Amino acid sequence: MTTLEEAKKQLRKNFKAGQACPCCHQFVKAYKLQIHSTMARALLEFYHNAPHDRFTHVRNSNRFPILIKSGSFSKLAYWDLIQEERNDDTDKKRSGHWKLTQNGILFAEKQLKIKRYVWVYNGKMLPMQEDEQTDIVGCLGKKFSYSELMGH
Repeated sequence: MTTLEEAKKQLRKNFKAGQACPCCHQFVKAYKLQIHSTMARALLEFYHNAPHDRFTHVRNSNRFPILIKSGSFSKLAYWDLIQEERNDDTDKKRSGHWKLTQNGILFAEKQLKIKRYVWVYNGKMLPMQEDEQTDIVGCLGKKFSYSELMGH
């Protein structure tokens, strides 16, 4: 039988590759997430169509077609670009209400660079981060024009 400390040590060693926990058999893996063009476009759509000073429900609005189609929007919170309103409804997993953070506004306006990658385990960002940085234009890639998306 493996002790809890031995299991933790073994899991930490294989965190990036992933493995079944020797204690509970749950698959344990850290995931490396990259901020990509669809996320950047969704952020700019939210920047243009949502008030910056209050939370907005994103799923019940026709103002956010890209954002609604993107399952990655909520992941922008790992980069501190958006913030979810606290959910007090125990019947719902999430509130569905979001707002831009100050970092989200600065990033959308090309005034802030962020880490291109973050590591996430069990819905929480891990301190093991990558050093490579990017700006909104770098996230959009060559396929999209920042000026066109910003309307100038």
